[in-house]
Amino acid sequence: MKISHLKALVFSLCLIISLTLAGCGSDSPSAARDTWGQADATELDLNSKIPGRVLTVNVREGDRVEAGQLLATIDARDIDAKRAAAEAQVQAMEAQAEQAYANMEWLRTDLERYRALYEQAAVPAQAYEGYQTKYAVAQATYAQALAGVQAAREQLNQVDVALDETQIRAPFNGVVVTKYVEPGALISTGMPIVALQNPTDNWVKLQVPETEISDYALGDRVTLQGRDGKLELDGTVTEISQKPDFATARATSERGDAGDIITYTVKVRTDSDQVRPGMRFKIVARK
Repeated sequence: MKISHLKALVFSLCLIISLTLAGCGSDSPSAARDTWGQADATELDLNSKIPGRVLTVNVREGDRVEAGQLLATIDARDIDAKRAAAEAQVQAMEAQAEQAYANMEWLRTDLERYRALYEQAAVPAQAYEGYQTKYAVAQATYAQALAGVQAAREQLNQVDVALDETQIRAPFNGVVVTKYVEPGALISTGMPIVALQNPTDNWVKLQVPETEISDYALGDRVTLQGRDGKLELDGTVTEISQKPDFATARATSERGDAGDIITYTVKVRTDSDQVRPGMRFKIVARK
């Protein structure tokens, strides 16, 4: 008798454990209704088009900066020398252009004088035509000099652009999330110096089951709630993907039951400074 009672007790315990495990393995109705997503924000690596040695890095990770603020500088001595040479070239070409213009004007005066004499038959046609040729050559020389001035100025502008690239400035108000180099580092073209994140240009991407995707439309207003249950904020649906995500649910059978439901990405723009990348939110209301 004692053995049979023991077997009955063991059987009962096994049954209770099996039922408990089965209950834990299935999603509760409330969990099935929750649509969760992860926040992200605009982040930009700031680099220089100019290789050289980093002189200063004026920020640390976590610093808030304003648009236009100087974040880092690169040694510009080589570029300063190129700028001085380019500026001297501009001045030289402008002097040539001024001389060419003066010569052209002098020949124009002579040409007008010879035209009047030619019309009075005071000089032969050959002499008048000779001054026409000289004046045409002077015009071409002046035009060439002006082209040289323009080319020299463009070269100076390119040097100025390169010089501006040695000063790394914030393109928007943001937060420094990564500092890649320290003062004294030698960087190559395109190497990042700092990464800047825009705290008010953010969004939440939610994985919405195919059974609920028809409930969403572009422009919809929704309320999101953070995992702490306290943070709530409003957002606007700005994107709904057309491509399904097959990796969000594992198939449980070949018949295609509830476990085979795929999801679609719905992007909700929040633009709130309370949102940080990586935070998770769920939709608690749709308007």
